[in-house]
Amino acid sequence: MNILNMSVLLFLLGAFAIGIAVTDIDKQVMEDGFDNATMSIRNIEIEQTSSNPYITRFYETLEYYIKFVGTLFVNIFRVGVDFGYNNPDYFTPNQIINVMKIIVFAVVLMVLIKPITFLFVLIILGLLAIRDKLKKRKAKRLMNKNAKD
Repeated sequence: MNILNMSVLLFLLGAFAIGIAVTDIDKQVMEDGFDNATMSIRNIEIEQTSSNPYITRFYETLEYYIKFVGTLFVNIFRVGVDFGYNNPDYFTPNQIINVMKIIVFAVVLMVLIKPITFLFVLIILGLLAIRDKLKKRKAKRLMNKNAKD
């Protein structure tokens, strides 16, 4: 899984946990909030300051993408809260928190794999350089010892 998929999974698990804890009164408030967020996202407009048609099309594409991603995450959160609210016996908040900790740990490991690999290679190269210096020093001592004899 890549980091984006894991972040969506964390987002969904967080929504499950919120849905488990929601009461009936809070549910209506959350639905109103979701509706307001969806309407706010749909009303996003990027001002176009250029008369260049390529830049205008780029702004339109960017605007559609922002609307798509915003609506996607609001609806993912809405589905997660609804699922947690309708099925509180599937998960307990402690289970969800433990799974989220594991996912966050996996994301951190995924991000650190490349730097750790580079560090490992750098350490190996350093050890090889030290070994070569020690071999040269030992060979120099042997040459000096043989020259004295």
